[in-house]
Amino acid sequence: MARYNATYRELFQQHLEDKILAGGVVHRILELAEIYERRNERDRQVEFTEWVRFTAAFTCTRCGHVFLPDQNEFAEDDFVLCFDCRTR
Repeated sequence: MARYNATYRELFQQHLEDKILAGGVVHRILELAEIYERRNERDRQVEFTEWVRFTAAFTCTRCGHVFLPDQNEFAEDDFVLCFDCRTR
């Protein structure tokens, strides 16, 4: 069972770091760096929404249950918790 309640923001930041480190087209890397550094909030929101939409599943950081979040009911600062843990 997980003991640390991570936020979507923390996981998203790690995702961005991984994509930047993987390299690729310079323009895209610069764009991701701006998103990572929060210099472009509009693009960050788009990238965050796409990341959640295309992530296969998340693991609840409280109980370990694998789940798909309701894409309309979460924000970056929310803890990565399944429905049951969120409602307890």
